[in-house]
Amino acid sequence: MNKRYLKQMLTYFSRVYHLGEKVKGLKDGRINPQIETSTISFIVLFTFICRLKSFNRLEHWLEKGRFKNLFPKGTRLPHIDAVRRSLSSFDINGLNGMHDHIIKTIFKNKVFRNGTIDGIKVAAINGVEIFESTKKSCEKCLTRVDKQGITHYFHRAVVCATVGSDPHTVLGYKMLEPKKDCSDKDEGEITGGKRLIR
Repeated sequence: MNKRYLKQMLTYFSRVYHLGEKVKGLKDGRINPQIETSTISFIVLFTFICRLKSFNRLEHWLEKGRFKNLFPKGTRLPHIDAVRRSLSSFDINGLNGMHDHIIKTIFKNKVFRNGTIDGIKVAAINGVEIFESTKKSCEKCLTRVDKQGITHYFHRAVVCATVGSDPHTVLGYKMLEPKKDCSDKDEGEITGGKRLIR
């Protein structure tokens, strides 16, 4: 993806969805960061837009200066370690607020006025696993034990997204919850899907 196209996309998203203002309001838990959270947020946003599949690829793009022309002259760009630190303490509520604003704008602008399949607006809910490890875990991890008796820690979400014509839009998501005190099972996709619908 060339730099000119990236710049055009940035202009479009800023003009239509006011992403510039919204991204500037995002926060993370770093104290006195040398790189602005908004700079890292823009880079991560474009990582998703460009469908980069790994942090290794993002690191390569950062080293090659692929994002340099997207920012005003003199803006300090991060190394991959700064991106990791920012994301590990990111304020998810701010991100969710930005997502809600985008969805409201999509409906206000009647993006789906012709429907997504044969004139009907269609959405689907599906589960997706987004992290798995046998070594790292947190209090929100779900768990499973394999045939060798090794415990796997993972995160799974249920996601509601439009189906059919572009743009394929994520309307909402819920992270599945780990087992509670009185339960011996983690939350399943059906229960999480019902929460998402509500």
